Amino acid sequence: MHSATTLTTKTITATGYTLSGLVSGIKVVNTYNSAGTLLEQDFFATKTSMLKFIPLANGSEERQTFLSGKEYSAETYSATNKLISTKLFATDGITVKETDTYTYNTKGLLAEKVRYDSAGTYIEKIANVYNSNNTINKLVYTDVTGHVTQITNFNNGVLDHTVKNPVITGDSMTPYVPVVVPVFAGWSGIDGYGNINVLKALAFETGKTVVDVPAPANSGWGITSSHFDDAWAAGYNGKGIVIAEIDTGIDLKNAALTSNLSKWNWNFLTGTANVQDDNGHGSFVAGEMIATDIGNGIAGAANGAQLMVLKALNALGSGAVSTIATAITYAVDHGANIISMSLGGTVAMSSIQTALQYAQVHNVFVSIAAGNSGANSPTNPADYAKTLDTVVAVGSSANNVGSSLTFSTFSDKTGANTPYDFVTAAGTNIKGYDQYGSIVTWSGTSMATPYVASEMAILEQASMTIHPNATHSVLVQDVMGSMLHNTDALSLVGVAPIPTSLA
Repeated sequence: MHSATTLTTKTITATGYTLSGLVSGIKVVNTYNSAGTLLEQDFFATKTSMLKFIPLANGSEERQTFLSGKEYSAETYSATNKLISTKLFATDGITVKETDTYTYNTKGLLAEKVRYDSAGTYIEKIANVYNSNNTINKLVYTDVTGHVTQITNFNNGVLDHTVKNPVITGDSMTPYVPVVVPVFAGWSGIDGYGNINVLKALAFETGKTVVDVPAPANSGWGITSSHFDDAWAAGYNGKGIVIAEIDTGIDLKNAALTSNLSKWNWNFLTGTANVQDDNGHGSFVAGEMIATDIGNGIAGAANGAQLMVLKALNALGSGAVSTIATAITYAVDHGANIISMSLGGTVAMSSIQTALQYAQVHNVFVSIAAGNSGANSPTNPADYAKTLDTVVAVGSSANNVGSSLTFSTFSDKTGANTPYDFVTAAGTNIKGYDQYGSIVTWSGTSMATPYVASEMAILEQASMTIHPNATHSVLVQDVMGSMLHNTDALSLVGVAPIPTSLA
């Protein structure tokens, strides 16, 4: 159980007693029997969410999550704190829609995850294969027929490439034509995989032709250069996906920004649900993702997605590392599929790194601005894209009339010739809303970051539509590959290469 709980209020019950109090601002209630044995420990994370810890036999424990009074998930852990099984519940909080079980090898590493549907019928097995140094080597996905549907390969623990429907000797459903996603294709030590292209990525993800249609009138170049308008025409705008924006809030008076907001919006500075923007930065980047076009050409790239507004930055656009880390964890715990973070700094950010690892464990994609100092490596926390496979560092591209897209001179570079999750998107001379509803033009990797989050929302929507029974972990890996390996090369003329010492 979770100790560190000095609780002061004691209440006698018919079968024992409870101790309650606040721990780090969170209400905690411990329930004991008459003999003083701890039966249950409840953490009330918010007014509508609760975590329940129940001790079981042999030192094992069940951890239950409740949202709005309904059970969302139940996880069983062994006495050594290893996850043994997970139950996911339907919206009624009663019906189990999926059960997953986990087994471990003799070294204590996760060996296998097996998924079952609501009827207890086997859906899929995901086997982990390790190198001799105990780093992950590959994930092997097997369907109900025993056919291997996908192999995801790693290089020293870092995502390398994915093979879909591989041909394997003895596989009863061969032959299949493998689809290989090479990790090194198109990589640059300056702009990573290049500029996002939603048309190509969506076509790759769906296996269908996506038509390049004429752009709507007054469309911003950030929309047209990455072909978001073509995704809209094909029926994909991020509907059903939740994007959490960690920033300065949004202008709640601007109807173009408030048509599809989450009920989980939160201001971590005041401890209230009032997320009114007092800086303008949050309103701007929010508009890039979800703005409704009211005839002025400012349209959100994923305007069908739902936005969870998390205000962690103050009126000066700054915020504490611990507050940002708390906001990341909150977003994950409250159902965000994607997190957009147009922020960065130079201080150590170990708590944010821990929060990003938590997001990775829960298969939540995070888009983070690379930085605007023209440096040879992304700033923190975008730099964590080098080690976390659900984090993407985002650089900026510029639109030069009469020529191809170029790398913005202010944008931080990849700083490496070894590939990791780094792409670029439109970030120069972008139009959007400030905190007063006025239209302004800004530049920065902050402006590029929301476009990458929007592309992921569109690709997740498409993948969920095509593969309704796939696990979220499979979906995230699948769409990440689709995004990274379907991009456009930028013109790097005039952009200095990274020094050999940093390559």
